[in-house]
Amino acid sequence: METSLPNGPYRYTRNPLYFFSSLGLAGIGLTFGSIAIAAFYFLFGYLVFAYVCARESIALDGLFGDAYREYCREVPAFFPRLGRSAGGAADQLPMSFNPAALKRTAIDSSCFLLAIPASELIETLRFAGLLKPMLPLF
Repeated sequence: METSLPNGPYRYTRNPLYFFSSLGLAGIGLTFGSIAIAAFYFLFGYLVFAYVCARESIALDGLFGDAYREYCREVPAFFPRLGRSAGGAADQLPMSFNPAALKRTAIDSSCFLLAIPASELIETLRFAGLLKPMLPLF
């Protein structure tokens, strides 16, 4: 059975939004000058999105069956597989938009907002001398 992979970022990872959101969280951690905070934020994002991906995967498997399972065999769930050709126009699948899915994704991705008070708490604890930086950058 030959699979026509999607074009664009979904050709490299099934969840590009979640992967890059986790990188964004790591970037927020780096603004505090700590590799440890950046790694913690990335790991936090990864764990949250791994749960969301698993939940979504069940629904997608129910909707698309064998075609989705083949896609899962070809494309990793989170970390992109680089080196895959982007394909041509003949490989493109039709696009659709679902407002309910967009709303669900926005809610699931809200960990960015949680990073702000968490970062402030960490910084407050550092200034109070209750938390020492691990692996400081500067």
